[in-house]
Amino acid sequence: MRLPLLTALTLAGCFDLGDNDSALPLPDVPEPPPAPAGPIELGEIGCTVPAPIADLLRRRCGPGCHTGGTKSGDVDLDPERVLGDPSILPGDPDKSLALEAVAAGTMPPGPPLSAEEVKALREWVAGLNCLEGTGEGEAVGLPRGCTGVLDRVDCNPLTSAECTVPGYSCDFNLTYGLVCQPPPNDVPPGAACNNLAGPFCTPGHHCAPDGVCRAFCCNSGDCEPGQRCEAARPDHGSLGTCRD
Repeated sequence: MRLPLLTALTLAGCFDLGDNDSALPLPDVPEPPPAPAGPIELGEIGCTVPAPIADLLRRRCGPGCHTGGTKSGDVDLDPERVLGDPSILPGDPDKSLALEAVAAGTMPPGPPLSAEEVKALREWVAGLNCLEGTGEGEAVGLPRGCTGVLDRVDCNPLTSAECTVPGYSCDFNLTYGLVCQPPPNDVPPGAACNNLAGPFCTPGHHCAPDGVCRAFCCNSGDCEPGQRCEAARPDHGSLGTCRD
């Protein structure tokens, strides 16, 4: 028996989705503290959240929205967890949903970010390199932040390379671990599936919440052009499936 992916990332709550009927009313947001004057210096970025970015996220993305334990729309921009949230795509600010919302003026509520703040956010995301470093999935070739706090990672779900027994496929177990699941795993991408009773997807794919086999991904760079990676559970890392 396998566990289906939970509801994918939905930009709601403190994000204003305009004509999207699923958007929730924006909360009353107090006047934010003033932004620091002058250029924002980030220093070396690597796979970290520099202090000026952490300060910016806390000042303008919360409280009551996406920091401090609040995750409106399942978007968690708390500095301690933001690197595992699928709204931030390391190395690609143009495909990061949080930055798209900033550019569209729908985030944050209240006064818009200053030009220096927007520039710093884009510079930070563009400079993020999380493809190396420690993490529970490192031993099977997954980038840092992909698997978050999964209880076990026996295999790489994108490749199933560790599942050497014919017919086995790497997929979630009931506690969100990644293990080699026994056959049959023969439903092709785009076809109907059922994570609880079967049929199950071919290696490299998972039965998404809409009951269709879709490719596993750690970020949108793993997906086809025009698709984006939607996390199964942002609090468990960015691992999810590719969606249009």
